[in-house]
Amino acid sequence: MNKKLLVLCLSLVMALTGCQTDSVSEEIQVEELSISKEKTKTDEVTSKIHNPDWMIAIHNPDWMIAIHNPDWMIEGHEICADLDEYTGSKNLVVPHSSDPQEYGGLVELNKLNVGGILSICGELNVEKSVNIRHSGELNLTGFMMVGTYEEPQDLTINYGGHLNLNGTLIVTGDLILNNGFTMEFNNDLEHNNLVVEGEIIIENPEQEITGQYTDHSDHEHEH
Repeated sequence: MNKKLLVLCLSLVMALTGCQTDSVSEEIQVEELSISKEKTKTDEVTSKIHNPDWMIAIHNPDWMIAIHNPDWMIEGHEICADLDEYTGSKNLVVPHSSDPQEYGGLVELNKLNVGGILSICGELNVEKSVNIRHSGELNLTGFMMVGTYEEPQDLTINYGGHLNLNGTLIVTGDLILNNGFTMEFNNDLEHNNLVVEGEIIIENPEQEITGQYTDHSDHEHEH
């Protein structure tokens, strides 16, 4: 009798242990499934963050392609080939008393200060600020960028200063247009583009940027 009772007790203990093991196993499987689902969701979110449609649109919009590789720019660079390359200082100062200066191709500068006449046919990249002073005249055919997206910089046109554009201007900081400025786009709407990442500040509300151009800046002008 005692032996039968002992065997029965052992059987009950083994049965309970088996149930607990099955329960723990099921809990582990459920937890693993939950973790797997969370990881899948995380991977999906990470994938969307690193490759969203809007990021693709920002880095490869149609108008940016048109800016960097339009037919008229290719033709323009052929014309620019007849002009001398700029080989001077990275800090270019054009005094009012100097003779007009003309350059073609790629011009890369640290700073630009224009008090006389400077004409560039091609591409102008200025890492720091650009200042067009009284009686200064900058004529650009092609592409111009002021500052970098890592270090935004301003373009300032003072009283009596002139900026004549035939192409695209990108200002990573503010475009500051003081009273008595002149800024004009000379080509047609299709070929002229303005991008200002900061603010467009026009001191005199009765003045405006003239000519046909597409403004890709996503804010209102300030006066």
